[in-house]
Amino acid sequence: MEGYFAASGSALEGAGPNRGMFFAKLKPWSERPGADQSVDKVLERINGQFFQNHDAIIQGFNPPPIPGFSSTGGVELELQDQTGGRFSIDDFLANTKEVIGVASKKPAVGSASTQFTAGTPQLQIDIDRNQLEALNLDFQQVLQTIGATMGSQYVNDFTFGNRSYKVFVQASGDYRNSPDDLEKLYVRSRSGEMIPMGKLATITRVTGPQIISHYNGNRSIKIQGREAPGYSSGQAIQAIDEAVKEATLPGISGDWIGLAKEEIAAGSLGALVFVFGIIMVFLTLSAQYESYIDPIIILLTVPLAILGALGFVAVRGLNMDVYVTVALVMLIGLSSKNAILIVEFANQARETGLTIVQAAQKAAEERFRPILMTAVSSLVGFFPLVIATGAGSASRWAIGTALFGGLLVSTVLSFLVVPVLYVVIKGLEAKFLDNNKKMPPPRDPGAPSNGFSDSSNLVTAEELADVTNPTPFQEGENPI
Repeated sequence: MEGYFAASGSALEGAGPNRGMFFAKLKPWSERPGADQSVDKVLERINGQFFQNHDAIIQGFNPPPIPGFSSTGGVELELQDQTGGRFSIDDFLANTKEVIGVASKKPAVGSASTQFTAGTPQLQIDIDRNQLEALNLDFQQVLQTIGATMGSQYVNDFTFGNRSYKVFVQASGDYRNSPDDLEKLYVRSRSGEMIPMGKLATITRVTGPQIISHYNGNRSIKIQGREAPGYSSGQAIQAIDEAVKEATLPGISGDWIGLAKEEIAAGSLGALVFVFGIIMVFLTLSAQYESYIDPIIILLTVPLAILGALGFVAVRGLNMDVYVTVALVMLIGLSSKNAILIVEFANQARETGLTIVQAAQKAAEERFRPILMTAVSSLVGFFPLVIATGAGSASRWAIGTALFGGLLVSTVLSFLVVPVLYVVIKGLEAKFLDNNKKMPPPRDPGAPSNGFSDSSNLVTAEELADVTNPTPFQEGENPI
């Protein structure tokens, strides 16, 4: 750690005399080379020590990836009391802790907690109303005196020069440092007498919540959670939902907020984007080849790339996040280009008279080196993302690992799978769809290469002369 900044009396979820926070700045990446010096490992160690402290609730966390959606990162759930106040704050908090306890036992949940507390030290002022009546005092006058002295009260505005200033009444700091200072206040009665506050009010020390939050008009307590290593945020959301259903009392429900709410609203949008990508590539290739058969052969190589991408991501222990989804969409084009070359050259070979098997074999042999060269150059370009270090390396790992693994597996298997698919699917096409279509016969190697396949179709010089020098007609004669 390079340094830190501490602030007492304030926190991310509100201020209070029993709250505090500090921000730690870690040393640069170059000075933290070991894997145990990453921010996740540092948080794991310090949180292990914080949880052993029973005198305070202390938790360390990494700032959220998108500022404004969350104060602590991870997923956030608003637990709501929809009973209209039937549960007290203590009962509501106790049930919230039960939900947190059940969620913490789920394998997909790395941590679950809340920053809400009901143990903030407070002073409760009880005013004797019978005494007020006996001393001819106005209740609102007493409250106004306490509020203006211990807090502040706006009076009016005044203009000095060209500027306006607000006037507030407030006791000096030396006269409101202690609860005993309240007894030194005096309140004017309706008859004009000054009555000391000590005869009217009793001060009691209590504990309670500093801030009571509301969500959708109901009292609420926010629960923060994080996914465990090896699990995605979607699995953590599902696990916490199950904990809410298991542990909440009737009348208490949960509602996701922040990034978790956006993730649930998006749903399977990543899969939908991938499907639309497949459809667009299929339609484009269909228009180019003027056939629906060739695009099917080409797109059947995409599962090979998906298999390689997901396999490499799983072996490395990464999550299926948005970066992996982007890589999968990119692999549609990267894996299809290899199959396009083989199918295109096979079609050209068939036009020369080769059989389907011969055309597929010749295309695979001729395109082996170009495909291998482009694939190796792409893999060399993706490899720095796989071994990236420094800030933002987690996103590079995800997209780089998926691209590298998908392209590697797709390139290796495409030489084996694409020719086989071409032979099988083209054979079925020739058997069921092209019964009336005949391929041109193979050309005889000894035939003259004059552009004609049969010498009987040649035109003699005499015939050409008759065409170029027609018999002239006299004007007025009928040519028929």
